[in-house]
Amino acid sequence: MDTLDRLGRHYGTDKSSDRLDYLNFYERFLAPLQDRPITLLEIGVGEGRSLRMWRDYFLQGRIIGMDIVPDKIQYKGDRITIEIGDQADADAIRSVAEAHGPFDVVVDDAGHVPSAQISTFITLSTYMKPGGFYILEDIMEQTTADYLLRLASIIISQGHHNVYGSISFRHLTSVIGFR
Repeated sequence: MDTLDRLGRHYGTDKSSDRLDYLNFYERFLAPLQDRPITLLEIGVGEGRSLRMWRDYFLQGRIIGMDIVPDKIQYKGDRITIEIGDQADADAIRSVAEAHGPFDVVVDDAGHVPSAQISTFITLSTYMKPGGFYILEDIMEQTTADYLLRLASIIISQGHHNVYGSISFRHLTSVIGFR
């Protein structure tokens, strides 16, 4: 089987080691899910490269892409569904979650606006499967970093009394694990 990074480089996604080098970090968490019939939501479709990468990594997975740009519908295909909606619109996020959730994996690679990143995480947290992972990419603003640091503090202090099982950081990205 291909590694996540090899597939990312094959499809030319900026998540691969050729650019941002997120995928080797993610694979530590996602490898146990690789052969399972998972549901993955990626917010922010771009050129559809990572959608194809996820499809080929999770061979039994359903891949849902969400984007604000209507012509991103062109990236739908075998096991890939595209939904059009604005990440900043909580109703649009809930609508996609109601239609396709709960999710094993969510990847937020959308607008990178702190208020939208945080509100999307809060909304989708209730649509995560136990043992799932929420990936927040391109954390470029202190507001989002501060929110995640508070979440880390809650995880540490509340331990098993919390729905969040873990939080891990790497430059510009984070993976939150659910119990």
